[in-house]
Amino acid sequence: MTAHFTTTVLPGPAMGLDYDVPLLIFGGETPADLARVPLATSIHRIGNEIQTIEHASMSGFAIPVNNAWIAAVEQYDQAAKIIIIRDSVPTGTLTTHAPAAEGVESGLPDWLGEVLTGSIRSAQRDVPVSEGSGPASIMMSMEPAGATIEEWAHRLMPEASQPTE
Repeated sequence: MTAHFTTTVLPGPAMGLDYDVPLLIFGGETPADLARVPLATSIHRIGNEIQTIEHASMSGFAIPVNNAWIAAVEQYDQAAKIIIIRDSVPTGTLTTHAPAAEGVESGLPDWLGEVLTGSIRSAQRDVPVSEGSGPASIMMSMEPAGATIEEWAHRLMPEASQPTE
């Protein structure tokens, strides 16, 4: 019973984009595990480690990232996409898919397509990423975020169906 994380880079051409998207993905083995996932409103990076920030408080733990993830942050307007998986990933693969020593999966996790298409329920939010070792370099988002995953998310997948007229 624990929350897991994976960091990876979604290649822009795979999604028809001109830029890559840095992803920080959280998941859990049980619904109770999801309560432990930080509802981050920003990320701060020092070297090849990131830490999530919930409003004005550092949360969680240091998460390793590689240079590809850092470069993708620059392409994505100094931001990253956080995805919280709300269902179990298939075939027993946990969200600890990325080797911790490398920080970023060298390929995309096999279940990521199901997350992006909404086959696996998720909550997504784009957050700013700051970098630097001094306290003044930490950027905190002032954008409101709720106390639940649903209130925190910019986008829930699958998206709610549009009402018909």
